[in-house]
Amino acid sequence: MPAGPDDGAGDPEWVAWVGCMHPGYSRRCEACGATWTPEQAFADLQALMAEAEVDDLEDLCGWLSADYELDAWVITDDDRYFEVGFSDRGVAIEFPIGEQEFWDTLDELHDEVEATLGDVVED
Repeated sequence: MPAGPDDGAGDPEWVAWVGCMHPGYSRRCEACGATWTPEQAFADLQALMAEAEVDDLEDLCGWLSADYELDAWVITDDDRYFEVGFSDRGVAIEFPIGEQEFWDTLDELHDEVEATLGDVVED
């Protein structure tokens, strides 16, 4: 079984790490028994690329595009900021960003662009 994170790895001392195989949660308060799992966050562009298992921005675009009808594009100038978009619209992403917030942002942008493209086709 994998070892848990080192003591003091960002959790208060009253938090117990419960291991990778525990069903339903990864943290537990020893005092009250409350349980939770912290949201995964992308600390920087390298963390996002590691999650995608890609080595360059072109492959990252392909990975991001896999779940959408429109092709994604990416512009970056450093490791703490990048812009991602579809068609002619983009959104700036600042790291760190939670995984759910990242995907919600892309979903919203994609929906807006699709709606705009739909309006153009109807005219």
